[in-house]
Amino acid sequence: MSVVSQVTDPAARLKLLCDYGSQVEVDYSLPTKLYYRSGRELIRMATVYLDEANLESAFILYSKYITLFVERLPSHPEYKSVHPTELAEIKKVN
Repeated sequence: MSVVSQVTDPAARLKLLCDYGSQVEVDYSLPTKLYYRSGRELIRMATVYLDEANLESAFILYSKYITLFVERLPSHPEYKSVHPTELAEIKKVN
């Protein structure tokens, strides 16, 4: 049983989910293509959770995706050399 599931106050529960979802680190020694592959997998799994009505898990994975691609990855040294098609794919996620 997770810590989040033990919290009953909605505001506290949402804060825990947001905090957990924003725990994403970028290793600058890894190529950006690995992060793009991981991003596609995050979205795939989040969609599965959403389809299963596992809303908290879906929320966490969507949050990790947003944190990774909006906040963390743009500071990666290779980010500016990412092919425009890959950037467009990440921005159009369904």
